Amino acid sequence: MLYRIQPRIWEKTLLGEGEPVLLCRSRLPELSALEERAQKRINAFYLHAEQRFRRWCERSLFRVCEARRKAARARSRPFEPWAPCLDFEDRTEKDSDVLTIRLLLSGEGLADVERVQRWSLRDGGLECGI
Repeated sequence: MLYRIQPRIWEKTLLGEGEPVLLCRSRLPELSALEERAQKRINAFYLHAEQRFRRWCERSLFRVCEARRKAARARSRPFEPWAPCLDFEDRTEKDSDVLTIRLLLSGEGLADVERVQRWSLRDGGLECGI
């Protein structure tokens, strides 16, 4: 089954008092040239994942990093902005009907979190999430 992955990239620098606090980046897959139903389901899943990542960076993680930046400045210490990144890797085997995507959340100040997902390229069903 033929398909093409075009990475969708989102980047944003979040500032606290004019100083970079977070350097956020996500790079997630956007598929084309699939069965329409499969393409819509898979793309919708990763669009939702990107939106959740954005909200997490802009709300929760920003508050934590901004507090650390202020504490560092109060003690005349340097502060390096954190750089959370949500990325993917296509691990699909040649001529497979199953799309295998590895998602990785990593970055300065964060523990790496990895998740592997297998999608049916025929109907867009999530076969398993590990």
